[in-house]
Amino acid sequence: MSMQGNIINAASPNNEVNGQINILGKDKWCKEDFELGPCLGKGKFSEVYLAREKQSGFIIALKIMQKSFLKEYGLEDQLRREILLQNGSDHPNILAIYGFFHDQNRIYLILEYAEQGDLYTLTRSFPEKRIPENLAAKYIKQTISALIFLHKNNVIHRDLKPENILLSKGDVKLGDFGLAIENNNAIKEKRQTFCGTLDYISPEMFNRKGHDFRVDIWSIGVLCYELCSGQPPFESETYDETMRRVCSGSLKFPTYFSQELKELLTKILQKNPDLRPNFEQIIQSEWFKTALD
Repeated sequence: MSMQGNIINAASPNNEVNGQINILGKDKWCKEDFELGPCLGKGKFSEVYLAREKQSGFIIALKIMQKSFLKEYGLEDQLRREILLQNGSDHPNILAIYGFFHDQNRIYLILEYAEQGDLYTLTRSFPEKRIPENLAAKYIKQTISALIFLHKNNVIHRDLKPENILLSKGDVKLGDFGLAIENNNAIKEKRQTFCGTLDYISPEMFNRKGHDFRVDIWSIGVLCYELCSGQPPFESETYDETMRRVCSGSLKFPTYFSQELKELLTKILQKNPDLRPNFEQIIQSEWFKTALD
């Protein structure tokens, strides 16, 4: 996808579309090409609607953003980066972006529709607000597969959490690349930006020591803990207390966690990123072997 020019300031619809929706041979879109259904979710800067392309009947999710908000908060470059990185990530466990278009006031992203919603909603639907370890292992393994692909392509996601992991036909679809960054030297060059969701921020980011792809490994540990318990491992009432717990490594486990899960999370949630296992080592752990048996 070409992103030349400033799409925030552009007034006329003009985009390149790839993927399944391009079966019509169409390279320009407008809002009238889609029949909008119910709202799937709202954020500070966007709304997502279920939609159907009128001519083909193809079902998609249409993410709509106000240009004025993006300009006011200086998010033009972030949006451009999000589109480029997600569009270049062709993987079965990464949510596909089929294209974008815009009008005078709004920008529209044409996204793959994940009909089963997100992992947070799924977790909350269980009686104890947590999912069984065997199901968590399946979702974690698929998320790791997506992250391995991203890291091999020098992309750090940086905003892993249940709300950003969607499900379609029982499989994970990693989405929301708003905080993702391309790092051409992902192992040696560290990023300095402080970003992410509080309960998932790593110790090195709190300590402003610079971070690299291993923040995604930390987040996998937090995600695994939250799926299996219903809450993040370092959750506290205040920002300062959460930061203190993360940086001190005060990790406690529910009694119902399996021994294999406790051992794996202890290895992943290391304050020192050099001590964390890589994704291949995580997948080969006893927990995955036992939970997926």
